[in-house]
Amino acid sequence: VIQSESFLDANGRVDRQKLAFEYHWQLCSGLLLTSDIVDIYGTAKLNSAMEKVLNINSDIDDTTRIITSESKGVKALVIGLGGGGLLNFLSRFQPQMHTTVIELDQYVVEIAKAHFGFCENEKMSVCVGDGLSVCTASRAEKPSDTNATDQTMSFAPASISAIIIDVDSKDSTCGMSCPPASFVDVTYLQTLSSLLTEEGILAINVSA
Repeated sequence: VIQSESFLDANGRVDRQKLAFEYHWQLCSGLLLTSDIVDIYGTAKLNSAMEKVLNINSDIDDTTRIITSESKGVKALVIGLGGGGLLNFLSRFQPQMHTTVIELDQYVVEIAKAHFGFCENEKMSVCVGDGLSVCTASRAEKPSDTNATDQTMSFAPASISAIIIDVDSKDSTCGMSCPPASFVDVTYLQTLSSLLTEEGILAINVSA
């Protein structure tokens, strides 16, 4: 069962400028807090952009997209695709950011593309695999990045500015509906920490 929502525009197409879930706005605003992006735009511009991002009733206009479209060297990792609404928004909001998405279920990817308007492009790619298999490539290894042919997906150390985890849990006994307990395991979080830049951001959708 896939539970997702999206806004439709006047023509009945998925509106990529709006997010259907309030927590997605908080996850997106976290991206603006990375020092990598602050260094590019400066605090004043980011404060203006942040106000628009946090205002659920406002669209991201051309000015905001211009402000955020300069992040050419910024990389993000998103674990969990769902309907792709968050990624659709990031494609509009951060069109120059290189985003890798890891999704466990190929059928989820197909449904997101067929029914929720999600699409990959040169800056947005999807790996079908287990987000728990993410690891840090050693200096002697070539990072696989979006290559999911192996059981693990490796990324260069300190190469990612933002990591977002948005994964549902099927186990209600752990006290959280998301994420599964394994995604907040100390060892796993230490692995993610090694992938982040010095002041990179880790944002997790946690719900009891």
